[in-house]
Amino acid sequence: MADPLLRNLTLLQLIPRDPGKIATTTLQEKLAERGYVIDLRSLQRDLKGKLEPTVWRDEILESALEIVRRGTRNNAC
Repeated sequence: MADPLLRNLTLLQLIPRDPGKIATTTLQEKLAERGYVIDLRSLQRDLKGKLEPTVWRDEILESALEIVRRGTRNNAC
């Protein structure tokens, strides 16, 4: 089972900044291309509430990526 945190980080990266809209079916395909096979309803649940307010999206994404980077460095030791 793929890590849901990494899947959600990938998901956030796939959403365009401008205009900030993309079809869920397109997101589902792009996630599958990256190894995250997920049914459409699960994707919709992942999206619900995670993108509001969108102003914070980049800040949240950067913070989450930093946490993942720290975890990767700690596990490499």
